Amino acid sequence: MSRYTPGASVLISAAALTISTFPSHTTPAAKRTEIKAGMTNDEVRRALGEPEAEVVFGEKTRWSYPGMTIVFTRNKVTDVQF
Repeated sequence: MSRYTPGASVLISAAALTISTFPSHTTPAAKRTEIKAGMTNDEVRRALGEPEAEVVFGEKTRWSYPGMTIVFTRNKVTDVQF
């Protein structure tokens, strides 16, 4: 995980995101992870693993995963960007 701290702006969303990851030999319901506003960074890490990159700016943190970015404010999810 890399760490970088530039200035950044954040859009806040209260929607939940459902992420499905499954191998080709299983059904889509085999592994489903829901990311919700208010989840802690530990909950997201357990659900998705280590982020590819982390950006910290004051009380805000942005984690990058393939195809998406999760934004935390004071260690709680505040936005998911695609």
